[in-house]
Amino acid sequence: MSHAQRPHRVSKARIALIGVLALSLLGNAVALGAVWRFQQVRVTLMGDEAGPPPAFPGDIRRDLRAHFQDNRDSLSPQVRAVLDARRDVVETGTATPFDKAATEAAMEEFRRALDEAVREAQGLVLEVLEARASEQ
Repeated sequence: MSHAQRPHRVSKARIALIGVLALSLLGNAVALGAVWRFQQVRVTLMGDEAGPPPAFPGDIRRDLRAHFQDNRDSLSPQVRAVLDARRDVVETGTATPFDKAATEAAMEEFRRALDEAVREAQGLVLEVLEARASEQ
């Protein structure tokens, strides 16, 4: 007695596993591409031999940390605004359906909040540097 040929069955679990693997590989490729692109931008902006970024001497950094700690109430709202704006960019950018104009507006708000936080932080740095200069 001969066996009849059974039709080939496609396993949905196998297809799902292959799909997940493909998405994982794509995600890794995107992440590696982002890191590679960041390195290109760093080299373009700072040169091949950029090395570590310049930093204030240790005694100035100690004064800066103390001053930032003493003035955290003035900086905290700006930092919170940056974090909130970043979250809004992610939420708006991943909403369905995608709204380019709303995402651009959220990105603009993020830049504004970031600029404001940097401006506040730089003001605190200037206060420390000015105080140190007046002591000399």
